[in-house]
Formats: sequence, C-alpha cells, structure tokens
Amino acid sequence: MRLSSCSGGGWFAPTIIPIVFAYPAILLVKIFVSLPFVTREIQPVLGALTPEFEEAAYTLGASRWTTFRRIILPEIWTALLYGIVLTFARMIGEFGAVSVVGGALEGYTETATTFIFRALKDRDDTGGYSVSVLLCIISVIILVVMNQLKNRFVDDADNR
Repeated sequence: MRLSSCSGGGWFAPTIIPIVFAYPAILLVKIFVSLPFVTREIQPVLGALTPEFEEAAYTLGASRWTTFRRIILPEIWTALLYGIVLTFARMIGEFGAVSVVGGALEGYTETATTFIFRALKDRDDTGGYSVSVLLCIISVIILVVMNQLKNRFVDDADNR
C-alpha cells in the first residue's frame, strides 16, 4: 500500500511502508507520549549516583558499554522496570494522540480505547463496557505486579 496524499519530494514523498493511519504511527505516538514516565523514574536515580565507580571502571580499561552494563544498569534497574510498567499502563489508556495519527479505522487501526469510544457512540453499551472492564482488570493486575516488584526490590535492598 502506498501513501499518495503528497505530491512533493523529499520527506513528503510517498513511501511503501504506511506510517499515518497504520500501526507504526500508533506505536510511535504511544512511545513518544509515554516515554517521559521512564525518564521521570530514572532521572533521580542517575542524579544520586556518584561517579567514583564509573571512573574506577574507566581507569581499569572498561569500555563505555561495559561500564554501563556492569555499573550503571544494576543501579537503575528497579527505576527502569518501574518506568517501563508505568509506560505500559499509560500506553493502554492512550486515546487522543492515537485517534489523530491512527485514524481509529474500524477493524484496522482501532485500539481498545478507540473501540470503547466508538462502541458507546454507536450505542453498543455491552461491547464498550466489556472492553472497559477488561482494561480495568489489566490496570489492577499491573498495579498488583508493580507493588509486588517494589516490595521485593525493597526487601532485597534491605537484606544487602
């Protein structure tokens, strides 16, 4: 399928891979809108790290990747996991941006939230409420898993 809405060249030339009104656009928008949750969780942890261990690793000849993998990543792992879970939870409920770039095309680029919107608009209360309850159950499961992981990591940190 080719995008042929633009006749110009360069960035606006038609492409073979559809982006707008397709799944790549939905994925890009969800990542763009939700990624600040990961940043918000990792930033304070990175700010609290002292550079001595990194400098020691560099002094001993470790590469940047090895230093990141062996020194920094273990320190930010819990914040990274927490941010990923928050991002996933936010991505499930995204509606506005997905409607704009995905088009909410029924059966093609329709997400759960756009399905709920369309179902309630079409007076399909059973379908809309069913998907809403499913999203609520998924959200509760995410919260329970998040609390379990948080408690486990706090207990592990206390045992060190």
